[in-house]
Amino acid sequence: MKPAPVMLWCRDLTGGGGSERQLMEVAKALDRSRFAPQVGCFHLGDTALQDLRQHQVPVHQFQLTSLKSPRALAAAWNIFRHLRRERIALAHAFDYPSSCIILPIAHYAGVPVVLDSQRGSPKLTPSNYRRWQVWADTKAQGIVTNSAALQQELADEYHVPARKLRVCPNGMHAAGFHTNARPVPSSQRPAALANASLVIGCIAMWRPEKDLLTLINAFAQVSPLHPGLKLVLVGAGPVEANLRERVRELSLTESVVLEPFTPDPAPWHAAIDIFVLPSLSEAMSNSLMEAMASGAAVIASAVGGNRELVTPEVHGLLFPAGDKQALAACLTRLIDDPELRARLGSAAAKLLQEQYSIEAMAERMGAIYDEFLAGG
Repeated sequence: MKPAPVMLWCRDLTGGGGSERQLMEVAKALDRSRFAPQVGCFHLGDTALQDLRQHQVPVHQFQLTSLKSPRALAAAWNIFRHLRRERIALAHAFDYPSSCIILPIAHYAGVPVVLDSQRGSPKLTPSNYRRWQVWADTKAQGIVTNSAALQQELADEYHVPARKLRVCPNGMHAAGFHTNARPVPSSQRPAALANASLVIGCIAMWRPEKDLLTLINAFAQVSPLHPGLKLVLVGAGPVEANLRERVRELSLTESVVLEPFTPDPAPWHAAIDIFVLPSLSEAMSNSLMEAMASGAAVIASAVGGNRELVTPEVHGLLFPAGDKQALAACLTRLIDDPELRARLGSAAAKLLQEQYSIEAMAERMGAIYDEFLAGG
């Protein structure tokens, strides 16, 4: 039997976003005896193009910036013709901008299986996309989430039928983040952290739902008691001004470092001894997974996929979202107990290496594809 032609879609392949990275890893790792993957996008960068080509994954860029653009109809027609010409058996959209466009086109092009992804709570989808996505999802046979918590949310709050829902947790190359020595020697840290006695940090987009203000407030409580302690926030986003203002208000400018987004977070993960993800809403965080793989001791809010990754007192600590006092208590425990930090970090790294590999993710996604191609 010939491998089934499958096409994975994402709006933007120019940066290092989580959905983009997961799509590329799935496309590269799918079993080629069962699937012939190709990738479609609207914005394409050289790095993604070269990476996919090296793994013999064809990439197709379609010039479409907006559904309101005069070129939208022509782009939709080109996508329609491509799906028909290539006899695509399964089309899978990995983000909401592409799902709003691809799902209906694939449906009307007669693609046998059309799948969507939900990689974050629908509450966080911009309002101008939300209605489009709800309509587009009616054209999909299935919706793949990256956490059981998000699957449950879709079933309970959005009444998505259970027959349409599947879970495929994120995967990653854990070995690329592992760090043996903690604290990392000053000579191996980024210059801004060179003199820190211990580094607390978070690598995440600076958006309201990440609730980084709670982390800054908790850090303000513990830092006076621990000279040389530093907090580093790596990212970018709409709440940057709020974060900087709060740091100034708390007189923390000497101990809090705000660094811009980087497509290569590994050096920052290596420098962070205690990683904190204080999100108010979370599906399955790539950044939390990377921190766990690096061997850092992690603290996460007890929401969504965080609870699936972090078993309390085994792989890290959990605290109630938004509770700065509880977070400060968790920080104090880990700052004062290096043996606990080492134990939690080691267990977390082992978990990521054994259960959240790229191979495990690709095999799970392949099983989902097989199931729907066989008739669901």
